[in-house]
Amino acid sequence: MAQTSAGAWLRRLDRHLLVIGAVILMAVAFIAVSMLGRLGIQTVDTSAGRSFPCTVVKVMDGDGPVICDEEDQEGRQVQVRLRGIEARDGDGNCRIAEGCPDMSWTEAREVLIRIAGARMNCVSRDSYRGRVDSFCSTLSGVDVNCEMVRMGAAVRWPEFDPEGRLRNCIPGQRS
Repeated sequence: MAQTSAGAWLRRLDRHLLVIGAVILMAVAFIAVSMLGRLGIQTVDTSAGRSFPCTVVKVMDGDGPVICDEEDQEGRQVQVRLRGIEARDGDGNCRIAEGCPDMSWTEAREVLIRIAGARMNCVSRDSYRGRVDSFCSTLSGVDVNCEMVRMGAAVRWPEFDPEGRLRNCIPGQRS
């Protein structure tokens, strides 16, 4: 009888060890897959004049930063600021003497989320407070910076658009 209960106990122990082993194996597999996914992050060249993709992860407000999934050549996550435009900040203000757009910062942020979609193509112009100052377009070719001005979510900031690229985006102005 002692042998039978010892045998049953060993079988139960074997089953428990099998379950524990399976859980450990699944945890190791999960960690490995997670690490492989992180290894697939694209490194992009964001130096002035270069074109790069931005897979949109998060939009902070109506002129950026737009947090991209890609990393720059120094391993930092790319943050895009839309060049030549100004939207309201979280405190309701903006930094442009010509006046703020009518939309609130949350409304402008929602417009940018809708326009940008999941992915943009950007051309860097400069660096601005740790962000890549860029002109961006959607995959279907819509000029994101221009569309933000056209829709009233942002205003043109002449100081950062000296070539006048966004002048025709202002509602009621055509040259």
